Amino acid sequence: MKRKIFRNDLERGEWLRHLGSLLEEGYSMGEALKLLGAYQPGAAKDWSFRVYDALQAGDYFSEQLSAAGFTKDVISYLYFAERTGDFSSALKNGSLLLKKKHDIRQKGRKILQYPLFLFTGLIVMAGALSEGIFPHFQSYFASSGHPLPWLTTAVISLTGFFQLPFLISSLTVILLALIWLKRKPALDRLEILVKIPYISNLTRSLLTYYFISQLAPLLKSGFSMKRSLETIKKDAPILFFRQEAESVTFDLLEGNSFSECIRSRKHFEPQLSAVISLGEAKGKVGEELERYGNYLFNTHYEKMERFITVLQPVLFSLIGAVVLILFLSMMLPVFSIVDGW
Repeated sequence: MKRKIFRNDLERGEWLRHLGSLLEEGYSMGEALKLLGAYQPGAAKDWSFRVYDALQAGDYFSEQLSAAGFTKDVISYLYFAERTGDFSSALKNGSLLLKKKHDIRQKGRKILQYPLFLFTGLIVMAGALSEGIFPHFQSYFASSGHPLPWLTTAVISLTGFFQLPFLISSLTVILLALIWLKRKPALDRLEILVKIPYISNLTRSLLTYYFISQLAPLLKSGFSMKRSLETIKKDAPILFFRQEAESVTFDLLEGNSFSECIRSRKHFEPQLSAVISLGEAKGKVGEELERYGNYLFNTHYEKMERFITVLQPVLFSLIGAVVLILFLSMMLPVFSIVDGW
């Protein structure tokens, strides 16, 4: 059985942070990897030495990260930083990104764990009422000639609607939609996502941040806009950004400014073109993009934390309301029977 190198993004982020700290202290990449290999336990130790051997053989550092479970966004960010300098800062930024992702995931898991447990109990309760109690109410009220309370009738109709055929049909439709979406080009999929309320804001924010994180280091290192886009088109690990770089390059050749090219792209944040215009006027597009990227990073994760914090009481309220409705749908017929006596 293959051993897992890192258990989660927090451990991956810590590994990057230690590596960046060693580079800032003056260690070479090879020396830093050897030190990390000596400190790390088990599979992480072996992997650190494998990365060292790969670098000695002339490979790039970022090309080794996928084996340790690093996601494409982090690999892409480090890929371009590795080729443009200031690599130690990029390692620390990558570490911060991984730590934030881990914190959000852990907070979401803790907040959703108990509501999901209650929801499971709610499903069991609804099934027991539907199969065990409601049929008896229906037969009794049918024989007595009295109508069931309207709330009980409504709940019986709903529980009868959500039966196995409906669930199978719903899952089939969802599966077919996912297959259809997967077969569409990356740009077409994103165009669909940016039209969906709420999801569109998240999609634009993430796409803008990851595009900036690739472009800004190249521009700050002295690359021209054309050369930067050609580098992304050739080397970006994520297909969408390769396609986007090619499309923007074509628009630039048509005589449009970079800010005009970006303004026409609805899958990026509307403010991005204004930031680029400001950078073009000052001759510091790379610096302005980096500043805006940091703003997007902090804003995105603040929104995620607020959303997760609000989600738990909303879920509790919904589950509580459903439990109350089920309780009333069971007790109202009982009260009707008692009143009839």
